[in-house]
Amino acid sequence: MIVSMKKTTVLCLADDRGKTLDSLAGLGLMHIRTTTLEDSKNRAELQKLHHQVVKTLGIIKSHKLDNTLDRTKDVALADGKTIYEKCTQLIEEQEDCRKKVELLKREVEQLKPWGEFDHQEIDILRQKGIYVYLCVSSDKELVAEKEKNPKAIRHVISSSKGRVYYALLSEVEINPRDLPVAPVPDHHSLKESKNLLHSELDKLEVLNRQLDELTLQIPQLEKYLEKISEGLEFAVTMDSMQKHDTITSLSGFIPVTEVEKLKTAALKNGWALLLQDPDNDEPVPTLIKLPKWLNFAKVITDFIGVSQGYREADVSVCFLIFFALFFGMIAGDGGYGLIFTAVSLTAWIKFKNRSQKLQDIAKLSVILSLSSLIFGTLSGNFFGIDKKLLPEFMRGINFLSGPESDANLQWLCFLIAMIHLCLARIWRTMLARGWRNKIGEIGWAMLLIGNFYTAAAMIAKRDFPEFAFAFYAGGIVLTLVGMNWRNVGEVFNYPFGVIGTFTDTLSYIRLYAVGLSGVYIAESFNKMGGMITDIPAPDWSLPLLIAGAILIIVAGHLLNIALALMGVLVHGIRLNTLEFSTHMGLQWAGFAFKPFKKTTKQK
Repeated sequence: MIVSMKKTTVLCLADDRGKTLDSLAGLGLMHIRTTTLEDSKNRAELQKLHHQVVKTLGIIKSHKLDNTLDRTKDVALADGKTIYEKCTQLIEEQEDCRKKVELLKREVEQLKPWGEFDHQEIDILRQKGIYVYLCVSSDKELVAEKEKNPKAIRHVISSSKGRVYYALLSEVEINPRDLPVAPVPDHHSLKESKNLLHSELDKLEVLNRQLDELTLQIPQLEKYLEKISEGLEFAVTMDSMQKHDTITSLSGFIPVTEVEKLKTAALKNGWALLLQDPDNDEPVPTLIKLPKWLNFAKVITDFIGVSQGYREADVSVCFLIFFALFFGMIAGDGGYGLIFTAVSLTAWIKFKNRSQKLQDIAKLSVILSLSSLIFGTLSGNFFGIDKKLLPEFMRGINFLSGPESDANLQWLCFLIAMIHLCLARIWRTMLARGWRNKIGEIGWAMLLIGNFYTAAAMIAKRDFPEFAFAFYAGGIVLTLVGMNWRNVGEVFNYPFGVIGTFTDTLSYIRLYAVGLSGVYIAESFNKMGGMITDIPAPDWSLPLLIAGAILIIVAGHLLNIALALMGVLVHGIRLNTLEFSTHMGLQWAGFAFKPFKKTTKQK
């Protein structure tokens, strides 16, 4: 259920702002509503530091580790601030070193065609009246240059890729703009540049190893970031407090179940409280409370990052039930289900004494895995193996694995669509205000029932019963009665709404299509593996062929599992958040209740 909220304003003395915020953070009951923020140096510095720590943590996490690094060894744990400062210093040194390496590499490449020589000798010759120019050109350009300067002497140093590198010696000074002068670095010799390059590369390797060591302390850096984030939240909340002479106020929302705790704290700390019901058009955070054994139902919506609106219905349990059903139909392989179940139960046991979030994820994983196992068993699908080769008890029930299984599965998809979407309309009927709105919602539900029979007749090879016309007739009449005829947009969109109910019903055929594709992929990889063993080859190579066949089959099934999970994320979530939510009237435009509280120990 969605917990009711009270709009809350806490008033305290201006001199007690810090103490008040500290007490509120200790309570962890109030969702702060930030409005206009007062500019403060502290918040600006924390924002800058937070940005820098996030950036540094991202660089450290993306750092490519040396495979020889022992990740299991014990490391001396420093505090997060020290690690951050060390990381920042190393990253800056590493970036500077990389720039030098690139410059020296370019320098070496520019000096290579000329070999080893001393730039000072060119200066000495210039002082004696002999001018030396290092040039590079094509053979054709060289001929043209000789015609311009016939008295000059040219000494070819090297040639590569159609380019000639030569030294031009002249007793007369020539304007460098009239010559194809090569860009030759003059501050190092080739040998010096190579030595400097090797030195910088060695330094870069040392820096990389030091960064490798620091990656082992990423958890400490993450704790430091968490501390900075909490400090920033504290500063933002402080700056959002409104001043009224010697009084300051802070506004937000608190669950009605926690009001008494806040009143007790107010008496203890000398605060004044203003408690009100939220306005109808006011944005209010959403807090969903479920029985402890059903808490894992919120994992899916938390994962995809959506939240129901405060004034919308709580569909968490409904979302869970149908998502589990969709998971079973899309990843409906008994063999995969056994693997999923084994992994999920292991995780559940391992996370038993860990955080509640990990436990909830493990519980959800068990439910989804069992759904896949059950549907795979009922349909007789085990790793894409031919049903004739399976034991009798593993061949599934005739409805889902017999000759008419495809049509039956299609019919089942449309039945699920009718139940799912009609549930949304019935639920909406109970929440609707006014008899006309309720009648209209019942009419849309009747249209959905009629669509089920139509889709089943068109695609699933079922007969269309005559009584289904009554659902269409009744649905049309009731929706027209329940329509707001003064709303031009609603009237204009009515025909599209009727068509939309049918396309929404047809959309559930994706459960059949995606699930069937998984079966075909599994069968195809099994056949590919079998074809390997049929290759004519000497007897000694048979173990290699068998190993190759196993490798292909295992790799194929791993790929199929990945595709099935992706299909669940795309199609299973879509049917809940789009088709069902549209008929339910959910916009998923809410934001989660996030109480202002301490999560780390502040010094």
